[in-house]
Amino acid sequence: MTERLYLSDPYLTTFQARIVERRQLPPDARLAVILDRTAFSPALAGVASDTGTLGEAQVTEVLTDKGQVLHVISQEVWNDEIEGRVDWPRRFDLMQHHTAQHILSEALMQLYEAETTAATVTPQTAHIELSKVLSDAEIERAANWANEAIAAGRAVRVAMVDPMRVPGVSNSQVIRKQPVRVFNIEGFRLSVCQASHVLRTTEIGSLRITSINRA
Repeated sequence: MTERLYLSDPYLTTFQARIVERRQLPPDARLAVILDRTAFSPALAGVASDTGTLGEAQVTEVLTDKGQVLHVISQEVWNDEIEGRVDWPRRFDLMQHHTAQHILSEALMQLYEAETTAATVTPQTAHIELSKVLSDAEIERAANWANEAIAAGRAVRVAMVDPMRVPGVSNSQVIRKQPVRVFNIEGFRLSVCQASHVLRTTEIGSLRITSINRA
């Protein structure tokens, strides 16, 4: 099983690893490798994957398959010992947008009990779907609430905890007593999340809502 370095240090961008398996992925026989350890985060819960390089090869996408982390690469890598480099500007954009999405979702829940039912995060934008329709004024109020929380410089923490302590985890995790990774900002509810986040809310900058679709 690949050691996932990004879980303990989302700011790590360069690392040494060993290739333990090479694959060709259907349907177009893309090349992919599995490493013994990686700082590349795969696509998780609507958040886009990291990109970067492994040696001379470009890492174009990172996927998961039955618990394995697959690094899709642009060309064959012949050496088993390899250096990986994460595209930091892309990673940081994802961290900023994803943490901002959590904060906006918290604002919408606290103010209007509007639950986020789906989220998509890319380096450019974050898109969320809500459980209820809100007015423009209500959404603007939530955005202002979120920006106040961002400007307050609250600490962002992650931890592995007993699933019995976290509402909303799957029954299978509770039955197997598997620790779950939770995300928390000071004063917010706990959220189960495997993706990377900034360490303090001020790293986000500010949040701006660019479009609303009620179709």
